[in-house]
Amino acid sequence: MKNKIVLFVFGLLAGIAIGVVFDVGIKAVFRQIRELHLSLNKIGVQQSQISQRLDSIQGKLKDNKKGAVITKGDIKTIMPVVQKDNAIAKDTLTNGPGNADSLIAEKEQSDSNIVVMTNQLITVSSLPVKNIDSVSSNKSNARSDSMLASMTNTSEEEDPSVYRVEFWQSPLNFKGYKMSIGKLVLYGINSTGHVALVKSDDGYYLLANQSAYKVMYTDDFKPFERVTDRMVLKKLSL
Repeated sequence: MKNKIVLFVFGLLAGIAIGVVFDVGIKAVFRQIRELHLSLNKIGVQQSQISQRLDSIQGKLKDNKKGAVITKGDIKTIMPVVQKDNAIAKDTLTNGPGNADSLIAEKEQSDSNIVVMTNQLITVSSLPVKNIDSVSSNKSNARSDSMLASMTNTSEEEDPSVYRVEFWQSPLNFKGYKMSIGKLVLYGINSTGHVALVKSDDGYYLLANQSAYKVMYTDDFKPFERVTDRMVLKKLSL
């Protein structure tokens, strides 16, 4: 009888102990589940914030890409600077250094820390024109010009016998010229070497760097056109 009572009491105490342990364990599990749920909620909020920041950054990048088109006096991102460098090189090859100067100036305004080299005037000199027109051509031209001048009651304008020559140096190593009546602008020609301007039956020739170049009146910068015809070179004494 006593043994049964002892076993009953022992079983009751064991059951109570197991129940307490089970209750504590259940509470601990629910607490961990609740903490995990809170952590997941926090992670979700952080992901939402990160997503919003990414959307904001992408929106700014899109705005900057729109600003990447070269506009006068406005360079704000790295991409426009790169595109402007390409535009400067392309514009110099097509139109000479004149328009490239404006692009270089814009780039210089965009970042005061960038040192930008610009075109530099080396020297200015007067260059006499050596006329090698044929005699018959000169007489014929003089006769026709005089008749035309008398018919139109206008004075005959003579070609300049001396040209003002400007020697320039381009940071992009552009080689070319621009020519108007009485003025010749040269890029990439050594001012200390022998330079001569010759007028022939078919136009003007620039003698420089031991080569001959055909030049003509132009408002835009043009690359040098080197003469390779042996007959012309012989006439120019080259």
